[in-house]
Amino acid sequence: MRIAFRQPRYGLLLIPLLGAALFIGDRTWWGLFLMALLAPATSLVFLGLGRPSFRLAAPSSSEPWERVQGEPFTATWVRGFSLFRPVVHLEHPWFPQGGRELAPFEREITLTAPPLPRGVHPLPPLIYRWSDPLGLLQGQGEAPFPQPLRVLPAPLPLRRPFVFAQPGRRRHLPLLRDPSAWSGLRLFRPGDDPRHIHWPSSLRLGKTMVRDWDEERGRRFLLLIDPRPFPSEDLFEKALRLAVTLAKEGEAQGVGLYYQEPDRPYPPERLSPLELARRLAELRSKSPSFYPGRWRPLEGDHLTLFLGAAPTPDRLALAARSGVIFIAPGHGDDEGFSLLTFPRGKRAE
Repeated sequence: MRIAFRQPRYGLLLIPLLGAALFIGDRTWWGLFLMALLAPATSLVFLGLGRPSFRLAAPSSSEPWERVQGEPFTATWVRGFSLFRPVVHLEHPWFPQGGRELAPFEREITLTAPPLPRGVHPLPPLIYRWSDPLGLLQGQGEAPFPQPLRVLPAPLPLRRPFVFAQPGRRRHLPLLRDPSAWSGLRLFRPGDDPRHIHWPSSLRLGKTMVRDWDEERGRRFLLLIDPRPFPSEDLFEKALRLAVTLAKEGEAQGVGLYYQEPDRPYPPERLSPLELARRLAELRSKSPSFYPGRWRPLEGDHLTLFLGAAPTPDRLALAARSGVIFIAPGHGDDEGFSLLTFPRGKRAE
């Protein structure tokens, strides 16, 4: 698509006046010949010395670009110095009309992103085209964004507060194969007591792992997300938003969150609400190689979360004894999920 540049009036009068002066002064045709040469030469000078440049002023590229769903993202570009001020046309999908012309003395350009869905979004570059005052020659360049934008899932508003269950008698929540292999474990550091080495996890992971007793005394819960396809994309997005909500509520109540994806090795990782939101920003509903029946159930206090109003009895019994928060696809009601809490030792029928 060819851009129709605005033609400044002074540019149209500059070359004819020079040629007319030479023609009148010499009384020869050399003036007209020089006028024909000066026109493209002047265009080349304007094109070379007036080439625009843009640098990103905000946000800073030294920090990751992250926004929660619904928060605006604004980028500010600053025009660099140039000897001449050519006509510049900007193109970017964030402009209302897809592009606009830059004013001669305008230095800052602000771009505001439209509402973006959850995920990692590469940002399109700012394309600029410039022309000499006569419109004989044109140039084009682009100013790329240095990094993508990560849109994090936004927490859901809670209609009423809830309280996480008190920790049970067991000092760990159960997990497949080795129930004690994830809670309160960390890498061996100089000064640690060798008696605290957890040999099953050390042999399985190939690294020396020790028990952190202070970590085990804290309140914590395990978050599981069933990766099987959800009935709708909206329901899947609501599930991830709800997971972030629970993480923030747990942090406010002093409850630690452990999260594990089905295709990641053990043990699960302890994540902050922000780290969980970063992890969930790239999560996609996928075909199952994972089934919740792999998790070994044990007695204990727990908070069980189901996405869908009609969870199957085996899932209820499993989650009711395992002390986990379990988000799974299902055909739910208008709310899309139900929150179930079981006291310690009580089994779901």
